[in-house]
Amino acid sequence: MLKKIAHIVSDEKFIDTAYLSFADNKLAIENTYFCLSDRKELVYIKMANITLVPLKYAETKEFAKQLNSFDLLIFHNLYEKEKRSIVFNVNGKVKIWWIGWGVDYYNIIRGAYHDLFKPETLCFIKRQHSYGQFGYILHNYIKKSFLHARIFRSGYLKRIDYFSPVIAPIEFDLVAGSSHNNFKAKKIDWNYGVLLNNDPSKTKPASFDVIVGNSGAMTNNHVDVFKYISFLDDDRNVIVPLSYSGNEAYKSFVLNKSSEYLKTRFTPLYDYMSLPDFNSMIQHSGFAVFNSIRQQAYGNINFLLTKGVKVFLDARNPIYIYLTQQGVKLFKIEDINAESMNTLLPDIDTTNNFHIIHQLIGEARIKEKTLKALTKIFEGEVTKSP
Repeated sequence: MLKKIAHIVSDEKFIDTAYLSFADNKLAIENTYFCLSDRKELVYIKMANITLVPLKYAETKEFAKQLNSFDLLIFHNLYEKEKRSIVFNVNGKVKIWWIGWGVDYYNIIRGAYHDLFKPETLCFIKRQHSYGQFGYILHNYIKKSFLHARIFRSGYLKRIDYFSPVIAPIEFDLVAGSSHNNFKAKKIDWNYGVLLNNDPSKTKPASFDVIVGNSGAMTNNHVDVFKYISFLDDDRNVIVPLSYSGNEAYKSFVLNKSSEYLKTRFTPLYDYMSLPDFNSMIQHSGFAVFNSIRQQAYGNINFLLTKGVKVFLDARNPIYIYLTQQGVKLFKIEDINAESMNTLLPDIDTTNNFHIIHQLIGEARIKEKTLKALTKIFEGEVTKSP
């Protein structure tokens, strides 16, 4: 029996990889993509066949009625309020699969927001708050209050049938444990496909350049990294991607502090690049520091590990916990010193990392996860396509 799936997406760079994964599942399934946007043209989605849906219309009962004809709705993140409105509006009989990105579920995890920032970044946030220190404290008290938690976590979470966080073995339990009795979703282990290095002979970095963070998001705690690596000599280059996410005030803060703490060359990346171009830019670096406490930059980290880059992460980051459990050689932020930042990853570790990452998130593994997920959701109701 043919099953109809509606993908509810935003104009983001991950959607084309999802399109490829779901198009190649060998099941009798028809995929339709609805992109919620007021733009006339898409910026990031290049391959998927998209139906544009204006934001106001997305929240209407009329659009929900249109979606009621589908067997499954897949929400590619639930950060936008329009998507959560759709969850409320559609018929309760329609199955819902939420594929989380991190930004849409870390505010559900108890105490997560305040604990995501390190000293230098936290000072910046406090200074930026319109009501100063007192307002910052009051704001966080309200965010953590029982009333706020009850309003935010109730409602749409009850309607989720299946949930896929980025690191399913770890983050699913974090969300479920913070959601009281509202979250009844079943765990689905699924990831977006990522661009990896497929040549095991190309795992020797060509330079001692250092990558810091993956975007302009404050959760990267960039300036706290600058203090850690302030000992580096001026013949090194520190590359800092800032084009994706973040606000101008924070990016200016990062730029100003770079001249204060770093003696090295500093290369901020302000302009958006396609994923192949971005990977080409960073692939020769020997070191990468991701100072986020929450999971982020999973695709970048996996790519860099298949290129033989020495990667430093916060030990609390679910990516660090998960990948080290799988045998990947990673380093903690506290391991940063003159010796560790001047010694490339040994060949035995680069080879090991290459093979483990391909086993976990390579193209064949993503296809397997997609087929397994859809088979589980439809429980024998769908057959292989002819």
